[in-house]
Amino acid sequence: MLEREVKPVVGKVQLEMGRRGQLKQEFMAELEKGSEGVIVKDLLSVYRVNHRGVDWVKMKADHLFGLTDTLDLLILAGYFTSGQQGKYRQGSLVRSFLVGAKGELGYVPFCKVSSGFSEADIAFINQMVVFTQSNEEVASYSPDVCVQDVRKSLILEVKASEIIKSENLIGCTLRFPRLVRIRNDKCFKDCMTVGEIQEISELNNKMLRKNLSFESRAPSPSKKSKLQEVESGLFANQSFHLAAPCPEELKSLILSRSGTVHSTPTPKTCFVISSERSYVLSLYAKFYPVLRPEYVYQCVRDGRVLPQEKQHRLILTEDQTWDRFGVDWASQVSTDNLLDILESVKELDDVRQDTKQWLISEIGAQIQPQKLVGKFFFVGGHSLRAKILKILLQLNGGEVVEEIGEHVFVVQEYFEGSAEQHLCVTVQEIKDIILQ
Repeated sequence: MLEREVKPVVGKVQLEMGRRGQLKQEFMAELEKGSEGVIVKDLLSVYRVNHRGVDWVKMKADHLFGLTDTLDLLILAGYFTSGQQGKYRQGSLVRSFLVGAKGELGYVPFCKVSSGFSEADIAFINQMVVFTQSNEEVASYSPDVCVQDVRKSLILEVKASEIIKSENLIGCTLRFPRLVRIRNDKCFKDCMTVGEIQEISELNNKMLRKNLSFESRAPSPSKKSKLQEVESGLFANQSFHLAAPCPEELKSLILSRSGTVHSTPTPKTCFVISSERSYVLSLYAKFYPVLRPEYVYQCVRDGRVLPQEKQHRLILTEDQTWDRFGVDWASQVSTDNLLDILESVKELDDVRQDTKQWLISEIGAQIQPQKLVGKFFFVGGHSLRAKILKILLQLNGGEVVEEIGEHVFVVQEYFEGSAEQHLCVTVQEIKDIILQ
């Protein structure tokens, strides 16, 4: 009867008939079409307005899996509220923002962000970013205003329920994007690239398909025949994900020591190994330790699974437990480890003590702000002592320059070339001028 009485209208009314089927296949088929998901319904239930219950249940990908992490995107344009459209005047505030990523030829629009902003956020963005009125489309978007100079724009950290296919220039966009925070600690160059977004989109699709594989995955007979010969149980119960680029022999090295290698990270993954940093690895680092290949080699050499130290980490996280000596205070140590740690601490303290003595004996502890006014100095090198000398010259009124020119004093101890044709001065002479 419903089909007889209701006529579908494209874009307005769609008649969808309920059907029985395999949940996984139906769900995946709808996701491939670009739908949010499916509605699972008790066939004996009836529709009730504004009712929520177990009779009708939405099954969406973003409800089942956290598909995306936060993205750092640059503000490119903006929109007023509906009542302000076309009224770009003093006092009007831009409240929605078109954000984009860095492409090969410029910045490419990605999505519109309208939620998650507080009044303070809106006021801050409008104060910091200069907008100009726009009557042109920006890559199929029609913003009310555009950013006058993207080099002076702001980066927004954005989170969404998922990345979905789109006909925009990037090929995907965000579903339900919302602001996490304004990244005023970053400049415009630090926003994501188009390639990074496409890589994350592809990664999300792979992870979705992997998580939706409800059936068990027993290895096929052909795969069983190719199992790696086991040499030891070093990595028993240890699971690895090898992210490119990674040495080719690393996989066989892990498998031959009873380890497991996954093509994508899973809840069972213990370590992610890679040789180079990437944006995707920075997302992994929030859930897994991201280590250098040298960690695996060192474990094999020592014949044991080593504690993860600072030099093993490819990406350091905010909750790192290393002290100023590079020692992980949260890990267990052996007698040998403790001796190594104490030796490194002693060496660093010796360096600090030497530097302190050098400051007192060579430069002098007194600061005379007017002694070197009007004098220019060139200090070569980037050693600790060179940096300290530059600071002390400035504290005593001198100016430190990066290039040698006329009327510039070259400090002999920190100049590698021939100083004969330049105005030269020694550290001792500087000390005498300061202390006289």
